[in-house]
Amino acid sequence: MHLLTQSLAVLFLSSHAFAQLEIPKLVGQWWKIADTSPDVSPYNKKGQEAVDFTIYQTPDGKWQCVSCIRYTAYPGQTRLFHRWEGDNITDHDWHPKGIFWTTGTVGAPDSLGRQLGINTPYSTEGRLQAPHCVKYNGKYYMFHNNAGAFCLVSENGRDWSQLQDYQGNYRFFDMSRDVMVFNDKEFSGNWYAVFLMNKGADDSAIMAARTAQNLEGPWSSELTYVHSHGNPESPFIIRKGNKYYLFEQMRVYVNDKPYDFPQTPIIRLGTGTTSQCYAPEIVEHQGKYYIAGYANRRGIFISELEWVPENDPSLDAAAEKIEIDGLTFYPPFSPKIT
Repeated sequence: MHLLTQSLAVLFLSSHAFAQLEIPKLVGQWWKIADTSPDVSPYNKKGQEAVDFTIYQTPDGKWQCVSCIRYTAYPGQTRLFHRWEGDNITDHDWHPKGIFWTTGTVGAPDSLGRQLGINTPYSTEGRLQAPHCVKYNGKYYMFHNNAGAFCLVSENGRDWSQLQDYQGNYRFFDMSRDVMVFNDKEFSGNWYAVFLMNKGADDSAIMAARTAQNLEGPWSSELTYVHSHGNPESPFIIRKGNKYYLFEQMRVYVNDKPYDFPQTPIIRLGTGTTSQCYAPEIVEHQGKYYIAGYANRRGIFISELEWVPENDPSLDAAAEKIEIDGLTFYPPFSPKIT
């Protein structure tokens, strides 16, 4: 009986250790990969800035960053996409490569030869927002917003064309903005498109999702609610182990499913608004995790992420407890942006 008790105790402790929740924390300082105001001639304008972006690696090993640049002199809603390229994800100051994509302009072609309603499918001039690139079955897909979800497709991550959905439409589904596409096919059989959605008479915003078995659709007409608390802008979801992690700006939430996340975050990465990076994107490369974000009018930055057990003393040793809206956060660093 004593041996049985010992065996059960060992089994319990082993199971408890195996089930230990992993918490992400920042490692070291942020490094800058992209300026806030790149050259977008002939549409340069004082005050333009890089905001939501996507990062991916092309088959030649180069790293690409495509960002929405807002407040430019581009007609209409002022937004276009710009691209940078780096040799390594850890490099500072990636090389600017110029305007990547535009909506096209009304009445005459823009500097890329694109004219709204003639050789582009968009409905709103100058409204390109929040690109997000995923690679699947050897192809690159870049979802983005122009009064709804649109998608580009590429064989090599460099030469892009407009993708049509399963019915031949360029507009894939209704949403407001800030879409990211998450591959959960191995576990649920679905893709999740997660985005900000304006709802209600007061135009209040929620974080919602649509699902599809294929990227070309059909995408669900019914919304899945992802998170009802906090900031619904620019969500990002990953799966690690058997858990789903929602990065809502620099607050991180965890759940057993990629929707209905709880209201309380497990950690806040960084302290205060001056050290905050926004619209996070998580990149896994050669066994390491990285987090990227943009800082208001300072550019786009990357930091390394490390995953530690929830009882790891480094979470408290490197953290200052912060009370926000009645919640306690444990930021592992107050990162200096370099």
